Amino acid sequence: MTFDDVIPATLRVCEAHPGFDQLARACLVRDLQGQVRLVLEPRPDVAFTLDLPALAVALAAELGGYFARPLLCTQTGSAEERRLAGAVLAQIAGRPERWPASWPHEYVIPIAGTHRTKSGIWLGLARYLSKEVWLTSRDTAPPWPKHARTPPIVAFYSFKGGVGRSTLAGCVARRLVDEGQRVVLIDLDLEAPGAGTLFKVQTERGVIDFILDHLATGNATVDRCHAAAEALGTLYAPSVDVVPAAASLDWRFLEKLARLDYAGWGPGADEESPVAKAIRDLLIAVKDELKPDTILIDSRSGLHDLGGLSLHALAHVDVLLARNSPQDLAGLRLALQALARRKGGPENLDCVIVHSLAPLPPDQDPGKSERAGFREAVYDLFREVVYREEDQDLPGVDVDTASHYPRVFPRFGDLDRLHTMADVPENVFEDAELGEIVARIRDLYPSDEEGDEEPGAEAGGAPRPNA
Repeated sequence: MTFDDVIPATLRVCEAHPGFDQLARACLVRDLQGQVRLVLEPRPDVAFTLDLPALAVALAAELGGYFARPLLCTQTGSAEERRLAGAVLAQIAGRPERWPASWPHEYVIPIAGTHRTKSGIWLGLARYLSKEVWLTSRDTAPPWPKHARTPPIVAFYSFKGGVGRSTLAGCVARRLVDEGQRVVLIDLDLEAPGAGTLFKVQTERGVIDFILDHLATGNATVDRCHAAAEALGTLYAPSVDVVPAAASLDWRFLEKLARLDYAGWGPGADEESPVAKAIRDLLIAVKDELKPDTILIDSRSGLHDLGGLSLHALAHVDVLLARNSPQDLAGLRLALQALARRKGGPENLDCVIVHSLAPLPPDQDPGKSERAGFREAVYDLFREVVYREEDQDLPGVDVDTASHYPRVFPRFGDLDRLHTMADVPENVFEDAELGEIVARIRDLYPSDEEGDEEPGAEAGGAPRPNA
């Protein structure tokens, strides 16, 4: 018995047991160690004859150490066991997700083949130590809704590092300033900070300090957390504020980092984690105190909780960078699958796919074969994990207004080895393909003509005055 086999085996053993259909609800709880427990509620309209000790013996024989006793029931056992059973069922009854999306609904019966569960009976409850923002399909929303009069939050994410994510965020910030915008860039790559050095900013506090101050005292101000992006030069720096991950990288930073807990608090860990709440308040404080036109988030790469927060719970627009490699495409698949599940379908997937560090045509890629190959690979990913089978009018691979159509951030010489944004050649900022990325981001946010009602205070503070 291995971890992947446990859920199907539990379903098979239970549904084959005599009297199991006498239940109104059967809740399968998987704990942090991967062990499973069962909580049962009999139907009130039938006599309950299910032999619970025999079911427990059968589960223990099949699952071994993965089965955790006791088997709880709302009508049998001690008073404390009945109370616990009722408490677990009451907890899951209030959840919109009655069965974890990543859990199977089917099991295999020898000879008979695949069998689907009695979905009207089963409930599921998963306990996670981390990664809940990636695994759950529970609805979340950014700190304020999409509206033309509030700044969009744009998250830059990549599964692998070294794809130019931070550099692209800086280039987009520079282009937005050219359009007359004021920009704030927040470094949420807390495990490997770099924005402070990249943009040549010096502050007394950083994101990590804001979070810890918020956890301990409720303080929610960005005072001394931000500074102008000196690396962009005197013409652009006053319009780009950077909130670095930390004021400095030293042993104190490690001590602060060690205190971050991304697990949810509250009944059943249903509430957002303290870190998530602090980052939401950070964004609201940035909006209210600095009054930017656009907020850019340089997120954490990989399947980190911070990357998941940025994509699933904070941003209005997601910029997903990947290179044309099997590793990058596998990570992009996971990110798209999680986003599609969380956002509720392709129509709500406000993302920009970026083919990062692509060859510069025509001299380095005369036939544009790598670009075409990446575009086709991304289209296949969308058809696999984003687009629904029942959709008859799927956009074609070359429809450049569709979410799957990638924009290109080319490889400019030694761009992937620069030290600060001051080292970026001017032709990079003026590149037409960079302009297409910026235009696509803007297309995903409401214009001044869209939405005639201003968001109220419940959306995360008072509306921002028009720039």
